Amino acid sequence: MMSEHLSQSELDYPFRLLEYINGFRVSKVIFSASELGVFDLLLRSQEALSAQR
Repeated sequence: MMSEHLSQSELDYPFRLLEYINGFRVSKVIFSASELGVFDLLLRSQEALSAQR
């Protein structure tokens, strides 16, 4: 069986790669929201806003 010859770090590699990908996605969403002025809009709002507004 091939998995018997792989080290633990080699087995963990796909999971670490997925963590990096997900981290990139989160940072991209935050960056995009910043570029679109979402955080400025929330800051200027005098009340809580929902996604429907």
